Amino acid sequence: MISTQVALSGAGGYVGDRARRAVAARTVDAVLVNEGKAKEAKKRQQDRERNSRNKKKKKAKGRDLVRDEARLTEHTTGLLVDLGRGGSTVLDDDGAGAFPEDEEAIKALDAAKKSEQDKRKKKNLGMKWTTARQALAAKVLQRRVALLEIRVAELEKELRA
Repeated sequence: MISTQVALSGAGGYVGDRARRAVAARTVDAVLVNEGKAKEAKKRQQDRERNSRNKKKKKAKGRDLVRDEARLTEHTTGLLVDLGRGGSTVLDDDGAGAFPEDEEAIKALDAAKKSEQDKRKKKNLGMKWTTARQALAAKVLQRRVALLEIRVAELEKELRA
C-alpha cells in the first residue's frame, strides 16, 4: 500500500495531496519508532484509523437520511393516492427557514468573506461558510424526514379510519 501511495504522491490534485500526506505520516511514524517512541507512533496510527471510521460513519448517516427521505416521500405519495387526494408530497412546513440563527451565521460568514482582502483568510472563511451550509442542509433534511414520518403516521391513521 505504501508503494502505491508513493506512486500516487506525484499525482496532482486531491489524490496526490492525500497520498503525500499519508506517506509523510508513515514516515513520521517510522522516525518515531526508530527513536524509541513506538507508543507515540501507535497512538498516531490509532488516531488516523479512528478519524477514518468517524468520517465513514458521518457519510453513511447522510446517505441514510437521503434514503429515508426518498422512502418516506414515496410512501406518502402512495398513501395520498390511496386516499384519493393525488400524489403531492409537498409538506405544509418542509423545514425551510426553520433555523434562522444558522442562516444568519451563514450570511455573516458570506459578508465577511466578501469584505476580506487577504487570500488566506478569505479561503478560510469560504471553508467555514461551506461547512456551515452543509450542516444547515443536514439539519433541514433531518427536520424534513421527521415531518415526513409524522405525516405518514397521520395518513396511515386516516386510511385506517
